[in-house]
Amino acid sequence: MIGFNKCGTTSLHSFFERNSISSVHWGHNRLAVQIYKNKHLNQPLLTGIDQYTAYSDMEAVIGQGSHPRLLLFAHREYKLLDQHYGNSLFILNTRDQNDWIRSRLKHANGAYAQVYLQKLRIMTGNPAITMEQMVNYWKREWNHHHHETSLHFKDCNRFLTFHIHSDPPSLLSSFLLGHGVPIKDPTIPHDRAIGKIVSSKKAHP
Repeated sequence: MIGFNKCGTTSLHSFFERNSISSVHWGHNRLAVQIYKNKHLNQPLLTGIDQYTAYSDMEAVIGQGSHPRLLLFAHREYKLLDQHYGNSLFILNTRDQNDWIRSRLKHANGAYAQVYLQKLRIMTGNPAITMEQMVNYWKREWNHHHHETSLHFKDCNRFLTFHIHSDPPSLLSSFLLGHGVPIKDPTIPHDRAIGKIVSSKKAHP
């Protein structure tokens, strides 16, 4: 999945696991760190973590290891992932932008936003960046990512935009079934961002 965190990644990760699809979610920063380490070494991006089938929440805000960057967002590497794994399916998990911002600001009782702000100030060399400016940065990143992924995967049947609040679970199941991925349970569990809106909808195969 190549959408941002706080866009139903935990629920979708649970959906994959319930359907016996090997899935990894965030991995305590490990996913993003490993992907960027592989990129630096000119290796296929999933080297060392390629035992999974589904990947979600590929970011590291705190940062760890020897990689010089403090904010790592591996969902941005969709072009290289598409190049290295050409038969893969790509899902842009998304939601209303304002809801997403509110969710990010509240994440971990606000600690996520505070850490992100600190790292953004360090990365940009501007210690005066405000929370409001950071939110505007988030909006620009969101708009750019959605625009660019849509352009890259235009007319590609391996790509799905899945809105976690307005799209029925059957859209995701049908997409996967159409590519030969068996789905035993088409429902998406109630978990965090998706909440009751999607989990209460009836899925139709």
